[in-house]
Amino acid sequence: PVTEDYNQLIIEAGFGLGEAIVSGQVTPDSYVVEKEPRKILDINISTQDRGLYRASTGGNEWRDIPEPQASSQVLTESQILDLSEIILTIERHYGFPCDIEWAYEAGRFYILQSRPITTLKNTKTVDNNHTKLGPISDYTRLFQFPTLPYLLNDMLLRNYTHLKCVFLFKDNVWISYLLNEVISQTLENGLAMFSDAKLFKKWSDEFEAYKEKAEKYFIDIIKQKELSKKDIEKFVELGCKCHYFYIKTEFFYTDKVYKESKKNPIVEKHVRRFEDIKNNGRAFLNKMALEQDSYFMKVIFILSKQFNLPVTTLLQYDMQELIDLFEGKKVSQEILNSRLSAYICIADGEKSTTITGKIAEEAYNNFFASVDKNSIELNGVIANKGKVTGRVKMMFYGFNNFHSVGQLMNEMKEGDILVAETTSPEIMPACRKAGAILTNEGGLLSHAAIVSREMNIPCIIALGNLDRILKDGDMVEVDGDRGVVTILKKNQ
Repeated sequence: PVTEDYNQLIIEAGFGLGEAIVSGQVTPDSYVVEKEPRKILDINISTQDRGLYRASTGGNEWRDIPEPQASSQVLTESQILDLSEIILTIERHYGFPCDIEWAYEAGRFYILQSRPITTLKNTKTVDNNHTKLGPISDYTRLFQFPTLPYLLNDMLLRNYTHLKCVFLFKDNVWISYLLNEVISQTLENGLAMFSDAKLFKKWSDEFEAYKEKAEKYFIDIIKQKELSKKDIEKFVELGCKCHYFYIKTEFFYTDKVYKESKKNPIVEKHVRRFEDIKNNGRAFLNKMALEQDSYFMKVIFILSKQFNLPVTTLLQYDMQELIDLFEGKKVSQEILNSRLSAYICIADGEKSTTITGKIAEEAYNNFFASVDKNSIELNGVIANKGKVTGRVKMMFYGFNNFHSVGQLMNEMKEGDILVAETTSPEIMPACRKAGAILTNEGGLLSHAAIVSREMNIPCIIALGNLDRILKDGDMVEVDGDRGVVTILKKNQ
């Protein structure tokens, strides 16, 4: 953290228990190691005249360290390089630099704890090659959340790091994108699950069990006046697991499943059951974390009082930083401010890169540079055929905030082209008025696709970035036979 160089690691070592180093009561040796090529750059030896040791009667005790041991190097150069290899193995596993507590006893190293280093100023140190996201055409947008707290996003993001995806934050909006190649593979997995009765039952039973277990724990935890480190760790674990089960449902809406369900009764049965599970899952996710009165927010209010920190400040922490509060560690205002301006996380398999501040803003702007706002033709997936011309009515609202929906539906006129992130039962009155439906997201089993077939109106889905290209009053032609939207006239 001191050098801000991702190609270096710093090892501190002292005689006795590490608690003395963490508390600052002894000055340890420090060794700087270059990762690639692997070599020791600097050795700084300190004199340690006392150390903290386990007492035979229980507890800890200070003991004097005599010369020449007091002035000797704690780790040999060979041990430094061996420990460096262990540290780098852990970093490669997690995909980010780690703060690692270790011990050496009887000729062996032991890893006691590992956590992300949260004080690195990514805006100064991230390799530019890691921030190249484009073109946007290689991705499909999954979710958009207005004003989602950094803390909550961090919890949700943990379920995507094994995928090739991008999370972006700017102007109080979180957006997630997944590489098209990953979606193709996930769709195959969805079809396999729907076709296998045992696999589907296992998945649905596990989902329900985790929901029940999590809700019971959440109800108990919010009754407490103060929380412990273990309380928060379990809260995060259960929350992440529930969300992990839910996000799978977003990838299983496929045309392959739809076609297969028409000829395979097992698939058809599972699709009907799946709809119930998905709707219940989304309702629970809202109750768990996304509503104003969610379990998540109640936990934040408890911690706000417990640590005398504003709720708005805590919402800018990540999950590990929240846990670190119990060890007296707080995040600097400088880091919090950089997250508020812009934030990007690029996940690629087991590795992920997080950037904030100016570099994140530049990467964000470059990512969307390929979105041609002046384009007159947009291409998507045909959900229902037909051809109409009409006036655009934008219907974008928060995943969990439907306060403005009533007003938007009242503004909509018969025959308007409904344009939305996705549709849901809440906006059925608008769907009934629509001459056609266009959505950024969705598959052939999505709500928009099913509703458009029932009402026999054109529907094109998975268009991607309609809210960046269209606005209220634009005149468009929707060609559901070709999956093409043509902009006839922009509303000035």
